[in-house]
Amino acid sequence: MLAHPLRLRLLSLLTGASLSAAEAARELGETQANVSYHLVFRDLVVFARGCVCLPGC
Repeated sequence: MLAHPLRLRLLSLLTGASLSAAEAARELGETQANVSYHLVFRDLVVFARGCVCLPGC
């Protein structure tokens, strides 16, 4: 599921820093909408696998 090139670039970018979708989009030269879509997709996959830790849990 992470095979999409943008998801791989996001993973690499976000490994070393915490960025908003707008910041990541600027850094990668992508639209914020496209980056947001792929970040939400990643979060849904993580949640579906039960690997999410939300604040207050």
